[in-house]
Amino acid sequence: MKIKTYVTIQKQRKEKFVVPNSVQDIMPIQGIWEDGIFLVGRNQYSISYIFTDINYLIASESDRRAMYNAYQDILASMGSGAVFKITSNNRLIDMAVWAQNCLLGKKGDLRDQFIDEYDKMLQQKIMDADGIQQEHYLTVTVFKPSYEEARAFFNRIWTILYNSFHNIGSKLREMDAIERLRLLHGFFNPGEEDSFLTDYRETLRRGHDFRDSFCPAGIEVYSDYLKMGKQYVRTLFVEDYASYVQDDLIARLSELPQSMMISADVITIPKDEAENFLQLKRDGVEMNATKWQQRQNRANNFTAELPYHIKLQREQMEEMMDDVMKNDQYLHIVTYTIVHTAGSLEQLNADTERLKATRDCVLFPATYQQLDAMVTALPFGVCKIQAKRTLLTRCLAAVSMPFRVEEICDKGGVFYGVNALTHNLILCNRQLLHNQGAFILGIPGAGKSMMAKQQIIFLVLSTDDAVFINDPEGEYSEIVRALGGEVIRIKAGGEHFINAMDLEAGYGEKDGVASKSEFVQTIFEEMNEGPLSAQQQSIIDRCVIELYHTGRTVTLTDLRELLLGQSEQEGKNLALMLERFTTGSLDAFAHKTNVNLSNRLISFDLSQLRPQLRGIAQLTIADFLTNQVNVGSRMNRRTHIFTDEIQEFFKNRQSAIFFDSAWRQWRKRGAYPTAITQNVAVLLANEEATAMLSNSETIILLNQSETDQQKLGTIFHIPPEQLRFVQGADAGCGLLLYGDKRVPFINRFPKNTKLYAMMTTRPEEGFGQGRLSE
Repeated sequence: MKIKTYVTIQKQRKEKFVVPNSVQDIMPIQGIWEDGIFLVGRNQYSISYIFTDINYLIASESDRRAMYNAYQDILASMGSGAVFKITSNNRLIDMAVWAQNCLLGKKGDLRDQFIDEYDKMLQQKIMDADGIQQEHYLTVTVFKPSYEEARAFFNRIWTILYNSFHNIGSKLREMDAIERLRLLHGFFNPGEEDSFLTDYRETLRRGHDFRDSFCPAGIEVYSDYLKMGKQYVRTLFVEDYASYVQDDLIARLSELPQSMMISADVITIPKDEAENFLQLKRDGVEMNATKWQQRQNRANNFTAELPYHIKLQREQMEEMMDDVMKNDQYLHIVTYTIVHTAGSLEQLNADTERLKATRDCVLFPATYQQLDAMVTALPFGVCKIQAKRTLLTRCLAAVSMPFRVEEICDKGGVFYGVNALTHNLILCNRQLLHNQGAFILGIPGAGKSMMAKQQIIFLVLSTDDAVFINDPEGEYSEIVRALGGEVIRIKAGGEHFINAMDLEAGYGEKDGVASKSEFVQTIFEEMNEGPLSAQQQSIIDRCVIELYHTGRTVTLTDLRELLLGQSEQEGKNLALMLERFTTGSLDAFAHKTNVNLSNRLISFDLSQLRPQLRGIAQLTIADFLTNQVNVGSRMNRRTHIFTDEIQEFFKNRQSAIFFDSAWRQWRKRGAYPTAITQNVAVLLANEEATAMLSNSETIILLNQSETDQQKLGTIFHIPPEQLRFVQGADAGCGLLLYGDKRVPFINRFPKNTKLYAMMTTRPEEGFGQGRLSE
């Protein structure tokens, strides 16, 4: 029996054969529209969507099953009115473009020695990853009499597809004409991506063929391969599948470090036609069984059992009919093709043999059909070879499952390490997130400061952003000096002063003076080691407002003098409390600011602070940084703030409240705060810290204790399968939570570099040998 839907589609696909006079004639595109719709045959219109990867391979068993079922729903949702193609594209990264986008590049100044080391490290990382980037496409082809009707059809299915992919955790978007042409140009002209002409309107205006924008100069056709310029191309098709196919077929095929496209062309059969087709197939099996039994009866062999192959056919047909009629499975006609390329014929043959050795499928070259097979494998939206196989939806989902693990490669991103599974670079641009706050969490020795220092180095070497570091242990001083930054050492009797009363325009979330009054009250609570009375708060508020109404620069010394003049005894008591922090030995924050703020890299070294001044110092520096964020916002300059040992801010309730407020203000004013701590328990025990942690969209989880792992897993909904990348992880390794993505990473910096010698905090590698006492 012939399936009516399949026969109808084949008739619609059939076209009169014309001998091609040029390479352009081989390409099935007959017309294009700016929105990405291609005319690929008589009344055949196709459109391509690109969709992002998800963490399928490292999901929990239940989540993986849910993703698999959701992917089946996507495949079944296409219906019988269209044909579609699932394509996974393993493309070689253009090293020239990659270098332009990712490498820092020399600046012609003292930074070049470090830039050279950093760029060599990045180049080595990309080489270790084999230079392969994977993308996934869904191409839908529909048969309509006009472009307008095709556009209307694609508009209808867009909502269904978008919601379906969103439910599975993947982002889907339409590819416009330029993107589709650029994709084809990249396949036919590897290494020449820069030669792609994006202005195809001008091409058409001049009367040129738009296919010139991606076609190779020529194609040499052989029986089982093609030669295009210097590259050799071969297309394989799947002749048969194993009786049981696992859902990692594409992942295993993609392990080969070469440029290739893996495509599954699918025609979905309506339920009634599928049931009739299977019923006739089942009747045929039963007829064969009856005939075999009759032959045995004529031979007086009445006790003979059916042969194994007939019983197996009967079981398979029963199972397929149950799936279609009871389990809501669809029947699909599938053509599975793989096109791969190599730089030489020998390499092409070797790669083909490795692909053919893949379990779960039988692969053969499309002999004397290489042109048609190649066109079929590419995301044009056509199928020109007859290598079909009927599959149920669950089997189709297994052989076409495109999802592996998430990747992060933002344009203009900061290097965070490499993906632990694919070894591709992780480049994060927090500007693309809703919230720019970040936390680096890990036990001592897990690599927290190394991670922070690498980010600082990248920012200083590659941007003009301002970078401020709150350094309680003096760990960052050497690297700051080496990069041309300034270390401000705050200590009793020191030469550096920061005015705790500085007030820049834009300070506070609403009223700057009111916010400053709250900050000053927080300082007094830190001095008092406890909360203030309502009367004390009122006196401080009154004096602060009066001081700022004078219009001059004010200091804590001015505040003390004003408090002494208050009629209430509480005012004099507050002045007495403030005395040692103004006219006494702890006056680092009672004078006008005298530090050089013209340098865009500044570290606040608090390692020599007395314990009595440390809490106030941390508060004042945080407040000072808030002012600098406001300055940067007015200058339209980004500000990065790294705060080590942030748990110290949450020992005092008011300190935590103030820092939580500052965290929100920084985010609104173009600042990128990063908090670093080993004391996760302290954060989770504090309401404000937990809120900051939950609202930060970048969380770097390094090695954690088992208790902290469980708590963090609950807060961020991390399954055990992903938490295993945190438990007992080596230094610099862990799990990155970035927006809605979860990526296991490895971040190891070459030890034989000057940068590593400055970043390490290991005593056996030289850290602490006279550095902290400079």
